[in-house]
Amino acid sequence: MGDGTAADNVSSWVNNTHSMAVLIDANEGKARPLYAGQSLEEPPSDNDTVDLVDWA
Repeated sequence: MGDGTAADNVSSWVNNTHSMAVLIDANEGKARPLYAGQSLEEPPSDNDTVDLVDWA
């Protein structure tokens, strides 16, 4: 169960912007892109691991 914020509680992402988003797992030091117009359903191994979203 999460702490009431979006961090570690989101399993699906949709980037409706014209910019690339970077999904960051601060605990594991991993980052992955979410390109403009793209959606993503987290696989079980990465489910609820995004701590930060950065915009490129």
